[in-house]
Amino acid sequence: LTFSDGTKLNCQIEESDRLKKLQTKLNRRQKTRSNNRNKTINKIRREYQKATNKKHEFANQLHHKLKLYDLIVIQDEQLSNWQKTYRNGKKIQHSCLGLIKSKLISSPNVVVLDRFIPTTKFCSNCGKIENGLKLSDREFTCSECGIIDDRDIHAAKNMLNIFHLVANHLNEQKLLPSERGKVKFAEFKTAIDGKVFPDVSQNDEARRYQVFSLV
Repeated sequence: LTFSDGTKLNCQIEESDRLKKLQTKLNRRQKTRSNNRNKTINKIRREYQKATNKKHEFANQLHHKLKLYDLIVIQDEQLSNWQKTYRNGKKIQHSCLGLIKSKLISSPNVVVLDRFIPTTKFCSNCGKIENGLKLSDREFTCSECGIIDDRDIHAAKNMLNIFHLVANHLNEQKLLPSERGKVKFAEFKTAIDGKVFPDVSQNDEARRYQVFSLV
């Protein structure tokens, strides 16, 4: 998890050494009706349950802390698609991102950005969208204004910036959002067309607003 203040939080619950040993032990016992094999399977199930309990505990504690903020902005990432990639598959499987996302989406102080909004590629300082940015690039560099930032922190800041840009545009045009608690791609596109937006600072707002990128 990456927060807009630059904080990065590891939410992975790794497999225990005991679980790894039990899995190795199970692979050696090929007889399907072996009592020892069945005992090993039951022990593995208990280890998986312990890992699941730790994930729920982590998600509940984080959700409790985030409820203290007036506003939280997240993006509707397709975590199921992330699991299909070699790079992210195991990380997502061992993390509690899905649990955190499901808890936050139902919270009244959370705004969800459309998954198609380019939070990573958009420069909120000058409005340029860096379409050439690759997944392997860990830094964002704007070819227009020269801003350089950590890729994930930049995306997290942008989520909050984009929310304010769209909210300000709707307010100026005296329009209502298409759906409460959500920002659609069409609303983002309309808000930035033909305009250049300055970066939204987080000085006096830092205690009230928080946002993170599910990266």
